[in-house]
Amino acid sequence: EGTVMGFLARAFPDLSPEEAQALARLSEGSIGKAIDLKNEGGLELLQAMTALLEGLPRLEGGKLHAFADSLVAGAKDR
Repeated sequence: EGTVMGFLARAFPDLSPEEAQALARLSEGSIGKAIDLKNEGGLELLQAMTALLEGLPRLEGGKLHAFADSLVAGAKDR
């Protein structure tokens, strides 16, 4: 995880340490996966999912539908 974080800090100086750590964890220690996650919006997806789940046990229907719509839109772009 530390190696990936170090690489990300050099490759993407705009990343915060928390963002680099999140990418390192999500990528399971793979620099290639971390780069892909960064470039494909993985951090934004993680933040959106986290914000949505913070409302548990009560989820707001509108937010849930907006999140689902964003996933569908992202899938169509691929």
